[in-house]
Amino acid sequence: MDFLDYLVTFMDCDYLSDLRSITITPKQAADLRALPDGQFTMPEYQEAVNYILGHSIPCSSPAAARALIADFLSTEKTGQPL
Repeated sequence: MDFLDYLVTFMDCDYLSDLRSITITPKQAADLRALPDGQFTMPEYQEAVNYILGHSIPCSSPAAARALIADFLSTEKTGQPL
C-alpha cells in the first residue's frame, strides 16, 4: 500500500479524488503528523503532496510532507482555516 492509498483509508474516503476536497479534524491532522518516518518512501510522500495540493511543492523530509498535507487538509476548501 502506498501513501496515497493509506491516506484514502486513514481519512475514510470513498475515492482517491476525495483527498483533494475533504477537511480533516485537528485530531486527524495530529495523527497524520505523528506517523513514523520509515513507513513510506520520500517519493511516495512527494507524490501525495503534489496530488493533494494540485501542484508540486518540494518537501525536504517525510515530516515536512505530512505537515504540509495536514495543514492543507485542515483548511476549509473555501480558504478559511478551521
